[in-house]
Amino acid sequence: MKRKTLLTALLVLPMLVWGADGDLFTAKTIEGIDMTFRVISEAEKTCQVGTCTDENDWSGYSPRAIDTSISGTVTIPSEANGYRVEVISPHAFDGCSFSTIVIPGGLRLIDTMAFEHCHNLRTVTFQGSVEVIGREAFAFCRDYSGGGLASIHLPEGLRHILGGAFYNCPILSEVTFPSTLETIGDQAFYQCAITSPLTLPEGLWHIGEHAFDGKQIPSIHIPSSVTYIGDNFVQSGISDVQSITVSPQNPVYDSRDNCNAVIHTATNTLVKGCPKTVIPASVKAIGNGAFMTQSLSSINLPQGLESIGDDAFMACINLTSVVIPEGVRYLGCSAFAQCSNLTSVTIPSTIERTGNITGYGYTIFDHTPWQDNLPAGLNYIGHVAYKYVGDMPANTSITLREGTTAVENVCFDNCKNLTSVNLPEGLTEIGNLAFCSCESLTDVQFPASLRKIKSEAFYGCTSLTAFVLPEGVTTIGDRVIGNCSNISKLSVPHSVTEIGYDGFGKEGMAWYDALSEGPIYLGQVFYGYKGTAPASLTIAPGTKGIAGDALSSNQECTSISLPDGLTNIQFAALSLSFLEEIVLPATLQYIDSQSWWRRVKAVYALSEEPFDTKFGRGRSSTYKATLYVPVGAAYSYAHHPGWYLFENIVERDMSDLSAIEAIASDKTSSPNSYATDYYTLDGRKTETPRHGLHIVRTADGTARKVILP
Repeated sequence: MKRKTLLTALLVLPMLVWGADGDLFTAKTIEGIDMTFRVISEAEKTCQVGTCTDENDWSGYSPRAIDTSISGTVTIPSEANGYRVEVISPHAFDGCSFSTIVIPGGLRLIDTMAFEHCHNLRTVTFQGSVEVIGREAFAFCRDYSGGGLASIHLPEGLRHILGGAFYNCPILSEVTFPSTLETIGDQAFYQCAITSPLTLPEGLWHIGEHAFDGKQIPSIHIPSSVTYIGDNFVQSGISDVQSITVSPQNPVYDSRDNCNAVIHTATNTLVKGCPKTVIPASVKAIGNGAFMTQSLSSINLPQGLESIGDDAFMACINLTSVVIPEGVRYLGCSAFAQCSNLTSVTIPSTIERTGNITGYGYTIFDHTPWQDNLPAGLNYIGHVAYKYVGDMPANTSITLREGTTAVENVCFDNCKNLTSVNLPEGLTEIGNLAFCSCESLTDVQFPASLRKIKSEAFYGCTSLTAFVLPEGVTTIGDRVIGNCSNISKLSVPHSVTEIGYDGFGKEGMAWYDALSEGPIYLGQVFYGYKGTAPASLTIAPGTKGIAGDALSSNQECTSISLPDGLTNIQFAALSLSFLEEIVLPATLQYIDSQSWWRRVKAVYALSEEPFDTKFGRGRSSTYKATLYVPVGAAYSYAHHPGWYLFENIVERDMSDLSAIEAIASDKTSSPNSYATDYYTLDGRKTETPRHGLHIVRTADGTARKVILP
């Protein structure tokens, strides 16, 4: 026994010895395989397996920890060169050829794509705990002849399974969940073949969108601890499900009246059903994807129903008819799309709004016989202009009928002979791609009632020269006038508070090219900066939103000051490669993915209540930043779908961050309060303070925390 222990110790001796954070070294595994490590902390003697710290930033070196051609068994040591192995880094074993991987205990993280595309992997052995399995960590562990990872026993101590962790492992049929599990991310087990009852452990509180592929799951039980369930959490047809139940002790969800469904109690929204579901009369809404791709032959929608979500009955190919009751005001996109035998639809007169385009279709009834047989001309459903069918005559001008409240997605898509459209008072929304590629459209009259224009609504309307929006419009989607390069007059009212990604275009658009360099504000939205933005940028007081792609990754801003009153930050709005700290004002209500926050070390969220975010759709490196929250708010942030993935959530007094102070740099401007000494937060004096939070001693002898611009 002693001889074997000595041999093991010798085999993991390093070939090179280093001693600084970030240094690389190589050690041998017990199989004699050279494996590369990176020092995480010299002080704490921790290291990671593999070289890179960010999934898309390899800095000129290979991210792999071993030669990808190595087969057989690979054992990752728990210690190398006196450093405790704490992390398996992004891409460390991506595309490797081994069939068995032995993972040591005590890991903090298996990072993004660590074992992705390991096509020969058949066995994963955990020797102890790991806290987090990262995004797409074991995705595509399959070959293309029917083999792949078939079962996995997840270890006790595991708390989080991130999005896509086992995505597209198509023969993964057996999964054992530990009692310590708290969250399962979006698409974590999507396109897997789980065949056992889906009985999830008590303590789990978060189940992400499309988390499971349900083709072969016989039953589902939701424990009392679950407080968040994402849309369509069991995806792709659950025709074999015999029962869906929710613990009677669950405070957020229920399966009332033995209905064989999951219902969100407070809103009476049916989140997930199955072919044996009986929809209770108390249900007010059918959730997104609730019955998607199921073997339903009929449905009985209750009187009192108000809303049917996106993809709700998408691809229910056995449905031949549906009666939507009066009172339903909202029909989601693709709600009945790809129901290939649906020929009869009863539409209520109460329909007022429709959903955004999803990945499965453009309209509510896309790819159904019912839609394919609509008569020529403009068709309506309820108060919605639904679809123009047939060839449009030359030089057509259309006036929508009185009472129309919305224009459906792709309603006039590619109507190249449409020259003008008159939208009636009372219209509130224009759908995605509604007038896309209407190349002859020269005139659009918008009513004062208009509130929202969805993504690409007028994309490719190349004859438009002016785009004048009325006061009252609040929301603009992505690329609304994309490729409309001749628009020289753009009028955006003060009421606009949200603008999506590249909402009105930039370079190559006549209105934009005519602008001088500097910051651009449209309505109450910071739209971007033409030219090179300053290193330190302050967004103007009164700004409510930051438009998608406002500041792209090639802008070298190192600091940005956001005003109190800001409510939304759209997709990639602050994609700043050099940003290291950011303070999010307490008024924020929504922030979308900021995909280039790879250098951010600290995020200060001033709101005492966590708000909606989509950080999970950006880079996993964002979560390595320290999230500072108000005293008493850590638990709420750690248990919120948009924030829980931050690895380090710290409570602190935020009073010193509620207003950014300018510190005088010379004696003449402020004789008693100019800064004399600067210190980092851990008390180290610095002669060259950078932007961020510091302790500053002033000439009058006082000290306080400030943010340096």
